[in-house]
Amino acid sequence: MGIEPKNKRVAVFFDCQNIFHAANGMFGYTYPDQDPFLLANSICSQKEGWKLEQLFFYTGMADHGGTPNWMAFWEEKLGRIGRNPLGKIVTRKARLRKKVAFNAEWKMLISETGLPVKVHVIEERGIDEKIVVDVLGTMRKQNVLFPSGEKGMFDVAIIFSDDRIFTEVAGEIREISREQNRWIRTVIAIVPRPNIYFIDKKFKGTFELFNLNADILGKCCDNPVIRK
Repeated sequence: MGIEPKNKRVAVFFDCQNIFHAANGMFGYTYPDQDPFLLANSICSQKEGWKLEQLFFYTGMADHGGTPNWMAFWEEKLGRIGRNPLGKIVTRKARLRKKVAFNAEWKMLISETGLPVKVHVIEERGIDEKIVVDVLGTMRKQNVLFPSGEKGMFDVAIIFSDDRIFTEVAGEIREISREQNRWIRTVIAIVPRPNIYFIDKKFKGTFELFNLNADILGKCCDNPVIRK
């Protein structure tokens, strides 16, 4: 399936709400402040020759935007990602709701006042489908114009999501590798959660699994001061 290149160009597909909800459930984080570039580079830095060339950031956006604080939060976050030449933002309409937060043992979080802790949750539609289209389209292209101005192909796809469909996508990327006689690898990065069995056994072995633990998430956030 092709000769392994010395330098690997990496494309990242980051499902913001999926990673946030997983981090909330495991570690009680109440802000979707995971920094996609820091997380992506935390993986690339562990691999020889891997270089981040493009990052797709996906999230649902409620029309009314929520409270002024939340509107300011998203304006700052999306603005920062958009100003990065490697960043591309993809949004879909969504509803903003409040839901009770749980810890890693799935016990309800209680505030100092004795009331359940609630977090804003964006309920979105169409994000997974868009990620699938973008992943397969991006990895299939053989004449990509990179932000650096160079042309070439992506060698690695890193998908931040534990949705089961992406194990099947990894299988499709393996087929692209065979069809085009190219060296291509897929990494699926997840926040490991109990009772979440996202791997389709049919596609086991078509991707590398990377666990985003508390230490990694703690180091790769927008603003650690408001993390909890």
